[in-house]
This record gives sequence, C-alpha cells and structure tokens, in this order.
Amino acid sequence: MEKVLNYSRSAVGAYDGVAQQRSWDCGPASAQIVLQAAGVLKDEQYLIDRIGTTVNGTNHAGMIAPILNEFLPGSGYTPVWLPKEPVSKAQVEALWNNVKKSIDGNRGVILNFEAPPSNFPKGTRGSISPSYGGWNTIYHYVACMGYADDGPGGRHFWIADPGFRPFGYWCSLEQAATLIVPHAYAYAADAKAVSAPPPPAPTPPPVDKVAELTTRVDRLTASLTTLLGLLEANNPELLRAYLNATKGN
Repeated sequence: MEKVLNYSRSAVGAYDGVAQQRSWDCGPASAQIVLQAAGVLKDEQYLIDRIGTTVNGTNHAGMIAPILNEFLPGSGYTPVWLPKEPVSKAQVEALWNNVKKSIDGNRGVILNFEAPPSNFPKGTRGSISPSYGGWNTIYHYVACMGYADDGPGGRHFWIADPGFRPFGYWCSLEQAATLIVPHAYAYAADAKAVSAPPPPAPTPPPVDKVAELTTRVDRLTASLTTLLGLLEANNPELLRAYLNATKGN
C-alpha cells in the first residue's frame, strides 16, 4: 500500500520549488510544499513573514499550523508533541495514523526534525539518503508527502526535504518518530479521505454493421412473406390483426 501526494519539484508561479531559499527558512519552505500540493501558491518570503520565522528559524510546528489552516480551511492542522525518548509504541502508531489520515485527505504533514550525527535520516525502499553531514546536530523542518506500508518490509514516509539533496526520500516510520523528538509534527486532524474516482464504464463491443443489416433484412423478408400470404388468402380480419401486432416493428 502506497500513496504519495502530487507536488511540484520545480518552481510554479509564486512557488519556489522544493529547495529552501535561505539556510534558516526550512519551516516556511516545508509549508510552501504542503500548500502547493493543495493548489495554493505562496512564496517563501510571504510565509516567513506570516509564520514569524527569523534568522534563528521557526520555533515550533505550532507556528505553522495556523497558516495552513487559513489557506486550507477544514483541514484542522494540529501540532502533536513527542517530548522525550524513548518514543512509545502508542506514539509511533498515532504518528502513522495521523500522517496516513492527512495524506488520504490530500494534505501534507509538517515534521520538525532534530537529527544528531548518529541519527541522520537514512533512505529506505532503495531511495538515496539525504546529504546531511558534519558533526553537529541539525535542526530542520520537512514536509511528509506520502506513506507506504510494505508489510514485512515495514512502514515508511515520503519526505520532501527542502534543505538537503536529493530533496526527496523514503524514511522509516520508526526513524521519523525518533527524529521528531523532542519537537512536534502538525497534521490535518480534520482531513476527509478522498475517494478514488469510479472506474470508467466498460466500452461496449463494436457493432457488426453487416450482421445487423442482415438481421433486419431477414426480419423484413419474413414479414413481407407473411403479408403476401394473407393477401392471397383474402382474409381481411387476419390481415388487420397482423398489421396491428407488427405496428412499430
């Protein structure tokens, strides 16, 4: 089972593309990706001003949620905190269910990462790991834009990462949960699942015009033969009954 939202990897109108424009505005850049996937185009500077991001970054995911709710009414973006390690099984399941609910409602999710060198994100499902590096902890925002459940192969999130090439990768559910600690993620709590469009009606088989014409000629020949027989018999009552019975045929 897999679902990834459709979002543009390159610039479209006021949308700058996935990559963030400044070293400190990953929060607005992540919000921009979520909005663009929903058809709302806003540039990063506008979102910086509205969210209240500074050169020191965006303090927490709860600052982004109100802006998403303003432009995506009915989504109910809500921050959920994972304050400490170890992350409980219940918290991991809640993270999966909340992300899945958002994605099924065509709404991306804001994840606030804190990644020490020992826990830099690792690409899963054959995807390339993002280019996190160095010896310092990286504080970062990303947009979660999809999920996959591979059964025995585990559960994964598709991450649109505005700060590190290749700007998109799969990350395991379990690692994503540890990366969020001690911060929060913001998901669309009121998102309604979008049903797939019904399959198109089956195409009727092509009409065999020759066979159809032959059938109509045979029926007409039979009718004429019967009619001639009745005329030869000089029986007005039977003729009248036959004509009434075949009217409209």
